[in-house]
Amino acid sequence: MPVTIKNLSGIILLIVLLFNGTIFSVFGQKPTDSVSIFLGWTPQFQFAGYYVAQKMGYYEMEGLHVSFPEYNNSWGIKEVSESKYNYGVATGGQLLGSPERTDITVIAAIFQMSPMVLLTKKSEDIHALHHLSGKKVAVGTELKAMIQSAGVNLDEIEFTEPTTYLDALNHIDAISYYLTDLPDKGGQLSREYNVFRPIEYGINFYGESLYTSKKELKENPERVEKILNATLKGWKYAIEHQEEVIDWINQMPANTKSKEDLQHEAETVIHSLILPLHYKIGEMDKGKWLRMGNVLTNLNVVGEFPPDFYDSFIYDNEEAKQERYINELIQWSWIGGISLLFLVLTSLYFNIQLRKMVRYRTKEIEDVNKNIEEQNELLQKQKSELEENSHFKDRMISLISHDVKAPLNSFQGLIYLINHDALKMHEVKMLMSEAGFQIQEMVSFLENLIYWTKKQLHGIQVYKEEINLHEISNTTLQLFHLTVNSKGIKLKNKIKPDTLVHADNEMIKLIFRNLVSNAIKFCSKGDRIDIYSEKKENEITVYVEDSGVGMDQKQIDLLFGPDQIIREGSKQEIGTGLGLQMCKEFINHNDGQIGVSSKKGEGSLFYFTLPCKNSI
Repeated sequence: MPVTIKNLSGIILLIVLLFNGTIFSVFGQKPTDSVSIFLGWTPQFQFAGYYVAQKMGYYEMEGLHVSFPEYNNSWGIKEVSESKYNYGVATGGQLLGSPERTDITVIAAIFQMSPMVLLTKKSEDIHALHHLSGKKVAVGTELKAMIQSAGVNLDEIEFTEPTTYLDALNHIDAISYYLTDLPDKGGQLSREYNVFRPIEYGINFYGESLYTSKKELKENPERVEKILNATLKGWKYAIEHQEEVIDWINQMPANTKSKEDLQHEAETVIHSLILPLHYKIGEMDKGKWLRMGNVLTNLNVVGEFPPDFYDSFIYDNEEAKQERYINELIQWSWIGGISLLFLVLTSLYFNIQLRKMVRYRTKEIEDVNKNIEEQNELLQKQKSELEENSHFKDRMISLISHDVKAPLNSFQGLIYLINHDALKMHEVKMLMSEAGFQIQEMVSFLENLIYWTKKQLHGIQVYKEEINLHEISNTTLQLFHLTVNSKGIKLKNKIKPDTLVHADNEMIKLIFRNLVSNAIKFCSKGDRIDIYSEKKENEITVYVEDSGVGMDQKQIDLLFGPDQIIREGSKQEIGTGLGLQMCKEFINHNDGQIGVSSKKGEGSLFYFTLPCKNSI
């Protein structure tokens, strides 16, 4: 069967469909997992980070569809341990005091301080904890520890199931309550009720914590890390955009609080419980969990904990991250293989087109017999076109065999060593970091080659529009964020937010990526890269300045031509020379100019001009 463009497209589509799970998992277009998080109460700022992570799409970016089951008068710990819910939120005291504590793992302590307090009516004349002797009390583990620490014999108290409903005080002498709800009812609580807080009695427990079952952690370790990352991102946004998030919660159908009460609650949650100025969001200290367990054991509130209890009770995401690094390396290797196959098929297509062109031109020459001069001109034109296409084909095959195949062979060797436990973990991390640089460069090379191939087939098409250089620069910085961090380079965007030009958006993005990628390639730890701009009359000049290795005059003279000197980067990153040639060509098509100044050992300054928005 002859190979046509239609057949070739079908083959490539089939390959993409066969490997869609790998491609989607790397580039973010991932299959969606349905996940439930039981929050344990009705909507309020106490759970703001989870609402934000859902509304802002942070869970979706991780390939997760998250739902929040309705509150059902349960703490939810038993349901999570039995996998009815995937994740849950509860206080540290509730988790340690639960009979299911050996079946769960706490992932992050969002509240560094506990919100639990004990409430009594002032009219019942219970003004101190020792007044609880002989009374009926509905509290949980943490508050029992507080009562015990005050010297009260727990056997002299009639305990019932814990509750946080104020109406229960009509038939119960003391109940559990949340510090976050104290501002309710215009200050009525502080006038009518006595409040006893554990921290005042030396009981310092973690508050609201995100947890899951050991089964979930064992079967879906990557999903646990994704839930953690998205949730922490949601809490960071909630803290930084307090009023906006309060408005969201206030509009939820199940919300029972006024906006004023939500504002009071938010202040308490952030400044009295999360304490972001003193702790990293979600931070956990194993020593504090040990002290909490010892308090409960010493006060006979719970029994002894097994010797290895805390090793599996407290989540260690470093081990999960290492496993994810290895999985991502394997996934990138698959992507590299698919890319190599795509390039081979593209090469086959060019060969077929070349043969078709030869046949067509030959027939055309045979038909043209009116005079020798016209025939010679046509033959010369044909020869030039064939040589150009042949040169492009040979160069592409050379690039495939060296600049793609060589890194893939390295990755294959690294995977072999990992699978045979031939490397220590610190060696794996080091080699993965090196592999990351090569992968970034290989992706840039493939992107440039695709643009170059389009030009060869269809010519350059320019679509000019108003674009914001500050936003493009920010997008470029985000793209290379992991690379510059790994190499220890400082990369800054100093372009003003209102810097607008009239140019082709995709071309300018590719120019930014190529210039920044080149700067990163020739910088080492401690170097800097600054991106800034300057307005001169009717044009904007963009500068990409680095403090890397620099160039001599010979290298500068050949820089934008086909004979430029190809150099390896500071981490042996690959290079093909296509990028800067395209940058020059794309700048010319956008009515600009590109140049460079550099000195060996002192860094380089690349610059290019573009027309201002208002000059068109």
